[in-house]
Amino acid sequence: MVQKTSKYARILCDLPVTEEQVQKMREDFAGNPLMQAALMDPSVSLEEKEGVINRLFSGELRSFLCRLAEDGMMGRVGEICDGFLKLRDERNQIKHAVLTCVHEPTEEQLDKIKKFILIQFGSKEARIEVKKDEGLIGGFVLDVDDKHYDWSLKGRMEDLGRSMHRRARTLGADGDPDAVISILKEEIRNYNFDGSSQEIGTVVRFGDGIATVHGMDHAMYGEVVVFDTGVKGMVQDIRHESIGCILLGSEKGIKAGTKVTCTGRKAGVPVSDEYLGRVINALGEPIDGRGVINADKYLPIEREAPGIADRKSVSVPLETGILSIDSMFPIGRGQREL
Repeated sequence: MVQKTSKYARILCDLPVTEEQVQKMREDFAGNPLMQAALMDPSVSLEEKEGVINRLFSGELRSFLCRLAEDGMMGRVGEICDGFLKLRDERNQIKHAVLTCVHEPTEEQLDKIKKFILIQFGSKEARIEVKKDEGLIGGFVLDVDDKHYDWSLKGRMEDLGRSMHRRARTLGADGDPDAVISILKEEIRNYNFDGSSQEIGTVVRFGDGIATVHGMDHAMYGEVVVFDTGVKGMVQDIRHESIGCILLGSEKGIKAGTKVTCTGRKAGVPVSDEYLGRVINALGEPIDGRGVINADKYLPIEREAPGIADRKSVSVPLETGILSIDSMFPIGRGQREL
C-alpha cells in the first residue's frame, strides 16, 4: 500500500497543480466527513462518486480524484497529499527543519542556521519551524530530516555524564575512591563536546521484542542501534518507509515514540586476550564486576566463511569402529572438505 501511495503522489506531482490547490483539496476532504464517507463507501457506485467529484472539483484535480475513486484509493487522499508535498520539496531542493530552543531566536541567528542547512544539505531553500523547550536549559537542537544536531546545554551534560560513566567503569569494582575522583576530574577538564549530527528514528510499533522504526534512511542491515533507554538493537528488516529491529536487551520503557540512534557499526563480537577468564553477556559486555574489557578489534557476527583453499587440511582420520564405513567412506577429524 505504501508503494501505491508513493505512485499516486508522483502522478500528482507531475500534474500542473500548485501546493495551495493540493492543500485546499486536503482541507476540503478533512472538513467534510459526509463527502469522505460517500467517496470511500464501496456500496456507492463509481458514477455517483464521479458525480460528487465533478460538482466539487475542477481541472486536473477532478481527473486525478476520479482515478483514485476508480482504483479504490479515496481513503488515502491525506497520505497522497503528504507524499506530494514531500516530493515537490525534494524536486525544488527545499529542506524543512525543526529548531527547538529555550528562547526565540533572532533573525540573525535564523539566517545563520539557514545558511548551515543550505551548505550541509546542498539545498536551495530552508524552512524552519521554531519550537520552545525550557528543558534544554540553554542552546538549541536542530532536526533536519532524520539528522539530529544537539547543541543544547542538556545534551552537553548528558554527553559528559556518559563519558564519565564509561571512564569510571574502567576502574572496576575495587577501584580506589580517590583515584576515581581524580580520573573524573581529569575527564571533566579534558572533555570536548563533539556536537556532530546523529541519525535518529522513532519507534512507531513495538511488540514481542521487535520494534518498527520510522526514519534512519541510511541504516544498514545488521547495524547496531541504540534506544533512548540505553538498550541496543539490531536492524533485521529494511523496508521502503521503515526498518525492523530486534532488541538485544530489556523491553522496559520502549514504546511508540521512543527515539532510536544509528551507530554506523554492524553487529560484531569484540576480540582480545583480555576476555580469557572473564564472564560476559551475549553482547560481549562484562558482567563479573571486574571492569571494562579492552577489545583489540571487532569481528562481524555475519560474514562469509573462508574458502576451501584457505582452510586447514583434514589430516587426522576419525574412526567410527564400523569396518565398512572406515574402509569405504573414511571420515576426517574436524572434516570441513570432501
